[in-house]
This record gives sequence, structure tokens and C-alpha cells, in this order.
Amino acid sequence: MPQTLTQSFSQLHVDDQQTRCTTSNEDPCALVKYHPLPTNWRDIDSYLFYGWAINDAMCERYLQRYPDARRLAASGDPLCPVLWHLEKRVGYFHGRAVTAKVDGLSPPDRIICSEYGDHYFVLSLSCTKNKSLFRRRPTVKQMKVLAEEFGEEPRWFTGSSTKEEFWQLGYW
Repeated sequence: MPQTLTQSFSQLHVDDQQTRCTTSNEDPCALVKYHPLPTNWRDIDSYLFYGWAINDAMCERYLQRYPDARRLAASGDPLCPVLWHLEKRVGYFHGRAVTAKVDGLSPPDRIICSEYGDHYFVLSLSCTKNKSLFRRRPTVKQMKVLAEEFGEEPRWFTGSSTKEEFWQLGYW
């Protein structure tokens, strides 16, 4: 018996997306599949973010490669022009900058030390707050450009703020 769209969507679960990110032998317009979430992701006090840990040096190299992005750097924050330019160049408009807990899985030069403690600055593609934010994902073609730009595939990061603080900080 055919299902309605509502019935079909109600049967989808965030943790159904348990396949690796890949760019080979796929339709370039298909949405990319993410790496599996950690098995305990629902029990973690923070939301998880899928993306890359970045630092000022990476942003500066990006701005040197793409001089037209430099004009967007007037704010002094090197990440804003990178995000805006990536939107323009790649066409993925859901990227956000978030902070995440240090877990030792990214290179040490990406750890940001601040008065609030050590953390990563993450260029995030989506998060586990809800199904809508989780399902925001680039196409295979967009992911290929992004992964090449950052020199690695994205991964899951644990947010540095609690779930209760998430909306207060205005991430999404």
C-alpha cells in the first residue's frame, strides 16, 4: 500500500545515515552520505557537528588563493570571507562556524586557546540538533570541492556548548 509523504518522513531517523562519505561512482547531484555518528551520540550533552577543524592559517591560505574573497575580510574575522566565498564558489549555503571540544583527532595546530579553554573552530555542514539540520548536506560534487579545499574529509565534532546553550549562542 502506498504511503503518504508524511508517513514516509516519519519513518526516517537521523541515525539511518550510517554510511561513509564517498565521491566515487555516485551521482554528483546526489546528497552526500556522512560518516557514521558515534553510537552514543544521543547521550552526549552537546550536539554533534559535521565538518572540519580550521585555524587562522588555513583561512589565510584560502584568502591568498582566492583574492576576490579578500574584499570580504573587512570585518577582521578571517572565517567570514571564507564561508561567504565558499557559498559563492561551491553553492552550499548551510555552512556555519561553531566551536567544538578538543578530542585529539585533528592536528594540534588547529586547537584554539582562549579564555574559555581550548577548543576547535569548526566549519560545520550540519548538526544533530534535529532532523532538518542533520539532513542539510552538500551534494557529492560540492563535497568533493570542499574536501579538496580542506585536504581531508569532514568528521563529527562534539560541540563545546551544551544543548541548552545551543540556541542562545545563535549557531543556527
